[in-house]
Amino acid sequence: MSSMKKAKRILLSLGCLFTLFSCSFADEKLQFFAYNEEAEDHFEQCILCTDSTKYKATIAFTKHWKITYWKNQAYLGRSLITSQRHFGSYEEMTDEEAKEYREILKVYLPALKKSFASTHFNVAYLMNQAYREKNPDPHFHWHIIPRYNSKRYFAGERFEDPDYGNSFNFGRKQYLEGEFQKKAIEKIRSNLNVTYINTEN
Repeated sequence: MSSMKKAKRILLSLGCLFTLFSCSFADEKLQFFAYNEEAEDHFEQCILCTDSTKYKATIAFTKHWKITYWKNQAYLGRSLITSQRHFGSYEEMTDEEAKEYREILKVYLPALKKSFASTHFNVAYLMNQAYREKNPDPHFHWHIIPRYNSKRYFAGERFEDPDYGNSFNFGRKQYLEGEFQKKAIEKIRSNLNVTYINTEN
């Protein structure tokens, strides 16, 4: 067989492999889920381990992660992305969990920006509170803190970001639950491709 024919066969084989890989990757497209019914809070010993069906602050979830509303909305749209599996540090993430987390950020941050006109975001991996305990057992999660270069209004509330251009301020408080929480979650979900399922499924 001539070297030209060999080269063509190699290129054809590579093309087939690329097509197969592309199709397989497309089948694994990120899917967000949410429950039709509002949950009542029944917390486990680790609040971050609480099942999505039992935590009404759940915005959406995937195979490996859940996104939850943070009741201190000093930064409008502040939320957590928490691992479904209980583990304590970045280096314990599996490759599959890390890949899915990156895909979530690609979709979730634009959804927040569309929902509340965020200017940009701080994404923080902190874990400080868990290490105040004598025997720390942290649950891996990320803080998503939208930042704003001017005032924002949502559901009758006003939001300011006086620290804009600097690190976010954990000391600022603006606790909003109840109807505001429902409206905020609904707004974010409306900008995510969420599939709704029943709690009994």
